[in-house]
Amino acid sequence: MRQRVWIAMALMSTPSLLILDEPTTNLDVSIQDQILELLENKVKEHENAVLYITHDLGVARRLCNRIYVLYAGDIVESDNIQQIFERPEHPYTKELLQAVPKIYGKMSSGTFVGALNYYNPPSGCRFSSRCKYRMPICEKEKPKLKVLKASSNHVVACHLFDGAKNE
Repeated sequence: MRQRVWIAMALMSTPSLLILDEPTTNLDVSIQDQILELLENKVKEHENAVLYITHDLGVARRLCNRIYVLYAGDIVESDNIQQIFERPEHPYTKELLQAVPKIYGKMSSGTFVGALNYYNPPSGCRFSSRCKYRMPICEKEKPKLKVLKASSNHVVACHLFDGAKNE
């Protein structure tokens, strides 16, 4: 109930920027749907900008136009929501999407076992210890965001794309 009250309070003032951090976590599915519908309507009605922080990719797909995929606090990929879901490029994004439960088909092989040491993260790519495409450079140098195509807004931080145009 507290969660719903906070959402109601946030929407009462019609802010130009709404920051929502997991607003539907632990809500009943029917209540979650009502909250999401309310958010969609309020955003359209008041033309708010929304920063939606979530682990729920289904909710992100429903509410967002653009997605930023983060791994251990670093942006690893970004593009419009359709592109990310249809053609993910970063190895972590691919694993993340494969891990979403599906009615049919099998899930990911389980790259996400164990936790990253946030107090002493690796010096290179933070995903390198779990990446099946790991190269020696991945453990030494942190990848920069790169634009995949000159006519695109799709950016990826991965050494697999070092031939791409740097942003």
